[in-house]
Amino acid sequence: MPRTQEQNERMRDKTKQRIFDAAIPLFAEKGFVQTSVHEIAGRAGMSVGLLYRHFKTKEEVFSALVSDTVKDLKKEGEMLASIPCPKQAFMEFAKHMHSNIVTDSDDAISGLRGIVLQQVFMDRELPWIKNMIDKNTQFMDIMATIVKRGQDVGLFKHGDPHAMVMHFVAQCNGAYLVQRCFAKDYRPPTLEMITAFILKEEL
Repeated sequence: MPRTQEQNERMRDKTKQRIFDAAIPLFAEKGFVQTSVHEIAGRAGMSVGLLYRHFKTKEEVFSALVSDTVKDLKKEGEMLASIPCPKQAFMEFAKHMHSNIVTDSDDAISGLRGIVLQQVFMDRELPWIKNMIDKNTQFMDIMATIVKRGQDVGLFKHGDPHAMVMHFVAQCNGAYLVQRCFAKDYRPPTLEMITAFILKEEL
């Protein structure tokens, strides 16, 4: 009996997930440039021909991984915007960013984030990078609105909300890259340290 369309879609999804599961640690370990399609296929336990049925190049594999990240970013922004208390909303975001700079530097997902940051610096004209930057800008706008709400009720320090959010993200990404460079010698900042310039001290 031939497979149904739903069964075919499930098989395609499973195959793509195998490719992603193989590609993430390779990109993290070797970097984007040094990773080949043959290596991804080999780690996924499939032929190169089967991989090519789903992705024509390693750039397409990487782009698909980033697209998933962008979708998650949109969901996170919508979730944070729905939280009534601006301090709670901002701290949810801050805790997430902080977790990225205190995790083990050998973690594959963490390594992939570093590769994404490097690619953004190298070529901002790639379509998937442009899309990611656009979505990040939208997310920043949401966070700036949350900071402004916090300022209006006296929870956050005064300042340009957009500049404050940009500075917060920049220091977190900078700390992440330092973590990747220094590994075991790295001493991560505390959550209190990275939020001190935004949150007012409680009396």
